[in-house]
Amino acid sequence: MDVKDAVVTVPAYFNDSQRQATKDAGIISGLNIIRMINEPTAAAIAYGLDNKSDITRKMNVLVFDLGGGTFDVSLLTVDKKGTFEVKAVAGDTHLGGEDFDNCMVNHCVREFKRKHKKDLSGNLKALGRLRVACEKAKRSVNPDEAVAYGAALMAANLSGVSHTTARDLLLLDVTPLSLGVEIIGEIMSVIIPRNTPIPTKESKVYFTTRDNQTDIDIKNKIKDNGIKKRIPRDSLKKMEKLLGLQ
Repeated sequence: MDVKDAVVTVPAYFNDSQRQATKDAGIISGLNIIRMINEPTAAAIAYGLDNKSDITRKMNVLVFDLGGGTFDVSLLTVDKKGTFEVKAVAGDTHLGGEDFDNCMVNHCVREFKRKHKKDLSGNLKALGRLRVACEKAKRSVNPDEAVAYGAALMAANLSGVSHTTARDLLLLDVTPLSLGVEIIGEIMSVIIPRNTPIPTKESKVYFTTRDNQTDIDIKNKIKDNGIKKRIPRDSLKKMEKLLGLQ
């Protein structure tokens, strides 16, 4: 079957550059990315539509998605009409299944040394076999079909496929990261706080820092919270120069 259009899922806490890189990868592979949705949101869609007959009123759903390298949580409200409203997202882009693998391997190495008085840490072949066994044990309790199923339902909805489960689906999402600009002192001034429903539009008034200033550098920033503190170097989203000030 020739697939041209696709709905792609990403970790909920991916920033703009990570999402764009994922979209670019899809385009390079010949796909038309019609929408990107957060992985725990996709899992919630699968859960909500599969259990639609049991939903008699609006209910809150908390979904966590522990992937290979990231951990995401989404809080949504779901109603019997098929409306999924994301209330908040959070997560850690540096916590995932690989960390569990490492902990399991280290634990097994310590236990083997304690019981058999032999250290496996220098035996690369044994460590490789042990890691494979740990990954297999972990996967047995961590099914991931729900995310793919939720994405497929969203794709069916956006493509106009006559599918009784997907046709009434409505997803209302939020921005996972705070958006703003850098002000004097390398401080981020938040304009749109994270978990704001999207689409949205906000405005804020700023002033120049010296008399007769004719231009300013505008540094658009993203951040995982709304706390005003020094900005990490990698949070720069875009830089623009505004000229001709009077």
